[in-house]
Amino acid sequence: MPNRRVTDAYRDPLSRRYDNSSTSFAPAAHPCLYWMLVSLVVICASFLWLAGRQDTLHLAWLLLPAGLLALAGMAFVHRLTASYRDIYQQLVQLKDAAHLNQLTLQNKQIEKAVLAQALNDSELRTRDIIRLNRDYIWETDTQFNYTYISPQVEAVRHIPRTELLETSLFMGVSTSCQEQITEALRSSLKQREAVRCQLTRQRPNGDPLVEHIHAIALIDSAGCWLGFRGVAYPDHTEKTL
Repeated sequence: MPNRRVTDAYRDPLSRRYDNSSTSFAPAAHPCLYWMLVSLVVICASFLWLAGRQDTLHLAWLLLPAGLLALAGMAFVHRLTASYRDIYQQLVQLKDAAHLNQLTLQNKQIEKAVLAQALNDSELRTRDIIRLNRDYIWETDTQFNYTYISPQVEAVRHIPRTELLETSLFMGVSTSCQEQITEALRSSLKQREAVRCQLTRQRPNGDPLVEHIHAIALIDSAGCWLGFRGVAYPDHTEKTL
């Protein structure tokens, strides 16, 4: 039975993957060197045997260059095979790297799609909660001017939502009440906690409106204060949908 390692070494390299195992290209170098050594011994022995006889002396001098040329050819083949092994290994590594990059790109695309879907679901859920809630949600800047206010404000304050944007949170509120609410909000900012308070304002028709406010300071990722976010509902509004 032929040697399995030698047989594997001369197998078609494109039919199997280079994996640095016992059946990789590395053993292919040994048979070539082995036959070069055997050929050298045979050439030297033949040269000495022919040179020792007068009638075959000319053959000895013909055998020597021919043998050296054969050895040079075998050395060239050995070098070419080694170069081929190196090139094939580099091609396999490049193919693996390209496959890995493709898998990484696919994973990133899947993650992006999942995150986009989760964000879309979250936005839809938030809109539904705001739409179903009787309270109105608001946000202000650091000067207590509205930067956002939900549509429910129109049913509570009888003022169009667009007219309230960029107006003061304290519109229609007495000075003494405004000072109390401002102090409560600034205390909330300092302690980084939500605050509950109550204010009384006048509707456009002059009727008083008592509102309960639940607010918290808006802080960005850098720790900068952006304003306040809160909910407000009138004192007479039922909290059950």
